[in-house]
Order: sequence, then C-alpha cells, then structure tokens
Amino acid sequence: FHEDDRDDFINNDLVRLCHAFHQVEQLLIFAASIHRKLLHAPRLCQGVFDDYYKFYSRRMGTSSVEISNDE
Repeated sequence: FHEDDRDDFINNDLVRLCHAFHQVEQLLIFAASIHRKLLHAPRLCQGVFDDYYKFYSRRMGTSSVEISNDE
C-alpha cells in the first residue's frame, strides 16, 4: 500500500466508526426516553413486556433455519 491509500483506509474506518457511535448514541437516547415514559405508565409497561414474552418465549433458542447434520 502507498501512504495515501493507508491514510484513506484509516479515514474511511474512522468515518464508519463515528457513524456507528452516532447510531448507538441515538439508540441510547431513544431507550432512555422510552424507559422514562414506561416508568410513568406501569400498566402499559407490563402489557408490552407480557406480550413480548408470550410472543418470543416460544421462539427463544430455536433457529428459523433447519440445519441438517446429514453429510
């Protein structure tokens, strides 16, 4: 690699990393907002998580793709 190519790779990696951190920051702000709202609405919180648990508890630990060990 030339020096300029390596610098371009580093710059591109830093831009992607900054974008990833920005996305994480936005998701944390969203999660904090939802958490604050759910603290003030316990019945809604219970309803949401009960529905989530009922829906996903049957699917937890199962794969959506059947894997065959026949080789």
